[in-house]
Amino acid sequence: ENLATPDADIFPANQIDCNNPTVTVDASNSVLIGNNTTIAWTTINGNILSGNNSLTPTVNGAGTYTLTLINQDNGCLDEASITVFEDTTLPTANAGNDQIMDCVNVTPFLNGGGSSSGPGITYQWSTIDGNIVFGANTQTPSIDAGGTYTILVTNTNNGCTAEDQVTVTEDNTPPYIEIV
Repeated sequence: ENLATPDADIFPANQIDCNNPTVTVDASNSVLIGNNTTIAWTTINGNILSGNNSLTPTVNGAGTYTLTLINQDNGCLDEASITVFEDTTLPTANAGNDQIMDCVNVTPFLNGGGSSSGPGITYQWSTIDGNIVFGANTQTPSIDAGGTYTILVTNTNNGCTAEDQVTVTEDNTPPYIEIV
């Protein structure tokens, strides 16, 4: 009688996100029977990039992955499954409406208030032709020059980012007065 059965054992998998577009599913703790155990991974809703006949395949899609181990000497098998989750939801970046700096509105604030907010959301404003006075890592930085300003919104929980731009035009033309 030969009932030696392999033991499929899968560690919890990491989540697929913008920081980790691929993950390794780890079944290295599985018990194989001798050198004649077949290893096969299958999925109906995920995607196996490589290693589908190893204990550590690389995947890049959310879904359920099933490991089947078969002892080729006696046909005994064991299966285990794991679900890999995915969070690649982009935050919203909204730099606000274009603005005009004039003699009345000398030091405007940019308005990224339409962007995502909450725990794990960060902001970074930048410009190549304007000037940020303070608040570059807030939703409403102060500026003192016209230019194109870009807000980069990052969700630190999944590493996903989004950006948007706003243009600030300077209009310092003094009014024309004509006395007749």
